[in-house]
Amino acid sequence: MKIEYQVFEKENLLIHKFYDRWSTREYKDYITFSIKNLNLGVVNKILTDLRELEAIQPLFDEINQIQAISKEIPLDKYINVHLVTDPMLTVASHIYQQTMSPGDKIQYTYCSTLAYSLELLNLNINSQEAEKRINNLEFSFNA
Repeated sequence: MKIEYQVFEKENLLIHKFYDRWSTREYKDYITFSIKNLNLGVVNKILTDLRELEAIQPLFDEINQIQAISKEIPLDKYINVHLVTDPMLTVASHIYQQTMSPGDKIQYTYCSTLAYSLELLNLNINSQEAEKRINNLEFSFNA
């Protein structure tokens, strides 16, 4: 699995995009790396682009493990929007998020359009600019 990512401090935004076959082990490695190496203290908005993710069966099989890993992220208040276009990824995101949004401090949601994800994140950039950022993320993580 390949993950591209970048923190945009001006918008308090982390964008990460997942590619290829899902791997829970590699996701855990990425989260551990992010906690140690990224300036997450400025982040309160996360755009998780899952449009290029394949082989999602492990998402269903390991949903509890994935949730536990995600809860390790040391942020007090944030919104994480999953950008999904595949029907099975939509279902996986829905199941994942049912227990991940404990209240008003941490919110998970999903949608199928970039424009709506920008609205949910309350970002003042247009879809073209956002897509340009997503397609040119500065860093790549390969476990």
